[in-house]
Amino acid sequence: LRAKGSAKTGADGVAAYSIPATLHAAEGAQRFTLSATVTDANGQGVASSTTVTVHPATLYVGVHPTQYLATEGRNATIDLVSVDTAGAIAGGRAIVVKVYDRRWITVKEQIPGGGRRYRSEPQDTLVSTLGATTNVDGRASVTLRPTKPGTLRIVAEITDPKGRLARSATSLWVSGG
Repeated sequence: LRAKGSAKTGADGVAAYSIPATLHAAEGAQRFTLSATVTDANGQGVASSTTVTVHPATLYVGVHPTQYLATEGRNATIDLVSVDTAGAIAGGRAIVVKVYDRRWITVKEQIPGGGRRYRSEPQDTLVSTLGATTNVDGRASVTLRPTKPGTLRIVAEITDPKGRLARSATSLWVSGG
């Protein structure tokens, strides 16, 4: 629940209220469901709802490795695209690409009733930061050279004119010795 409140209809039968459409710092786009119930003088209620998409910024960045399997010591290319919230191309945008070495830490936990389960959590270590600017077609690419086998998490970030950040991420698996 993000917010709740009430309003009274005016003589024209219309009520207005506002809901803050703010996202937490680490959230991507969210679908908010707005619900309202109108109660008449007899206590009878009629309800309805609608959904709206709340975007973290006015721009998005897409990120896609040309191949999901890379080789240690060889170049890997990451393709990027910048678009607006309607999916229209937004060229000439700066993109920051952060490359993380991802390790999975697995622990065995005791659960109620005497059993055990395994829980895995990712541990990311920043290994590189790359920059690119999309062309008029909204496209760009960056090249990286993995130095060891494992999993890389690739996070692309774009900032809109109001300073709001949107992120997209993918994985790249690296083979090696």
